[in-house]
Amino acid sequence: MNPPPIKAARLAAGLTQEALAYGSGLSLSTIEGAESGRNQPTITSLRKIAAFLSVDIVSLIDAPTEAAS
Repeated sequence: MNPPPIKAARLAAGLTQEALAYGSGLSLSTIEGAESGRNQPTITSLRKIAAFLSVDIVSLIDAPTEAAS
């Protein structure tokens, strides 16, 4: 199973959650919640994360899966 997109981008950049929080100007609890799925990050938070990681904001968003019919 692949990690959530924010976590995958953070790991690809070789960063800890603490480093991502500090670099993006967000709280550690915001990063932890976004990576675990406990919280949905705001667009503002996604922009900050994407800017710090130098990635496209769309790459940080989980695509919804279709229910099997």
